[in-house]
Amino acid sequence: MLKPEIEAFDPGMIANAAYYLKKGVLKAPLHFQFCMGCANGIPGSVKNLVFMKETMDQLLARVLHGPHSVLDILQWKRCMEPLL
Repeated sequence: MLKPEIEAFDPGMIANAAYYLKKGVLKAPLHFQFCMGCANGIPGSVKNLVFMKETMDQLLARVLHGPHSVLDILQWKRCMEPLL
């Protein structure tokens, strides 16, 4: 089965994914990849990472019950290391 990866550059993109989940276009579990510190994206910081994760949890909780998302932070070290 083909599973889409949702690349979220800002919290609005998380809201879009929740909308399409509610409408049945997407199916749980969702796979998110937060693209931070990129052109046209939310700045890369620990504070913004926590904000994006909390936003994802809150929006998906309105549509689903329980944990139904996967967050990919494999690029964390490469993008965030200069901030630490």
